[in-house]
Amino acid sequence: MKKLDFKNKFVIQTLIIIGILAIVFGTYLLYLGNPRKIFSNAIDKITNEVEEVLESNNTLDNYTSNINIKIDSNIDNLNTYINNNTNADNNIYKRIYNILNNLNDTSIDINYIHNKKNKELFLDYNATINNKELLNGKYLIKNSTEYYYINNITKEYINNGNNYYFESINSKTNEIDNNLYLNNIISKSIKNNLKEEYFKEEKKERKISLVLDNNLINKIYNDVIKDLQQDERASKILKGYNKNIFKSKNKKIKFLDNNEIITISIYTNSIFHQSKKYELIIAKDNTTYKYVYENKEITYYINNDKKISGIINKDKNSISIELKNKYNNKIGNLNINNKKISLTINDNNKKIILVGNIKKKSMKNTIKIKLTYLNNSKELFNSSLIVENNMTKDAKIKEDLSKSILESSLSDKEKNQIKDQKYNLIRKIVGEAQWKI
Repeated sequence: MKKLDFKNKFVIQTLIIIGILAIVFGTYLLYLGNPRKIFSNAIDKITNEVEEVLESNNTLDNYTSNINIKIDSNIDNLNTYINNNTNADNNIYKRIYNILNNLNDTSIDINYIHNKKNKELFLDYNATINNKELLNGKYLIKNSTEYYYINNITKEYINNGNNYYFESINSKTNEIDNNLYLNNIISKSIKNNLKEEYFKEEKKERKISLVLDNNLINKIYNDVIKDLQQDERASKILKGYNKNIFKSKNKKIKFLDNNEIITISIYTNSIFHQSKKYELIIAKDNTTYKYVYENKEITYYINNDKKISGIINKDKNSISIELKNKYNNKIGNLNINNKKISLTINDNNKKIILVGNIKKKSMKNTIKIKLTYLNNSKELFNSSLIVENNMTKDAKIKEDLSKSILESSLSDKEKNQIKDQKYNLIRKIVGEAQWKI
């Protein structure tokens, strides 16, 4: 047999190496083009964005936070306009007037105490409208038990059983650590539970879609809940937020109506399957609402008719969005940073100006946001939201629980009254006729 010379050996070895590399590279490209992998990459991007927001927050272990929320509106011009005009916008303006008129006389006070050292938490909230009490209650965690009290309904604190909130917080962890952990484990679980058969691939358009109806959302939701329940730390954290969270496992929840479909699509390039375009479509009855994100621009459509778009520019400390109308004409700007928010929209003789300032000190934060609306250069109304948060390091909780009663001892009437409380604030502000449960 003729021996291979050095040159032939080198050629054969080179061809073998090239062949192996081709197989590896081809396999890698197939892996990149896998629908689950493409969607997983998109989920990772969202997870990282959420993580940045969570990490930007700071929290003390033991503190008291006193929050006051007020809204002040000037609506005299709006009232005059409504009385003097009968155009198609009047119904919308009437609703705005009613809401702002009620909010003018609404005040919300919240007292929140967090005591990690003693494993105690206290929340006292009071909302008034026209100087009349609208919502007044308390919530307390002490000795791994939760209690609540609602004025004019319950005479004493109601013992609502075990609470696990502080079970997931120790000397090495806090709420931010826990939320970061949940963010990552939920992301991982969603990716693992997106099965191949859930995806639809259109190779000609290089488009991969996940079509969600209520049944599939329930399937994915229950798979994720199962993973979270099996993870000791995640289970402990979630039960601290809601002790009944895992009782909904395997129960069908109505996320969407029967005739409602959500389609999430990702378009990729031809070689490395990098995402270049994202599309979200919500279809219900004969109407489709579509959001498209491509080249830093997000566009909103109704039945494929473009309504508005925005070009997004983001850096470490700020976000700016240039807004355009359906004809691609610039109509305004939105700018957000950690100290200020501003929005200007000027389209079809209607102008919206929003200016917000955030002042942060070590123990005091103030947010002031003012919205002004003009029609044909005349101001119809302006409304200001003021949120003040004063914090102290005092975390003493002085509440008497000696006469607390078990929730099971409440009458059906009391239980129904408590259930209705969460809707009362919205009912009063928006108006009974416009609010349906």
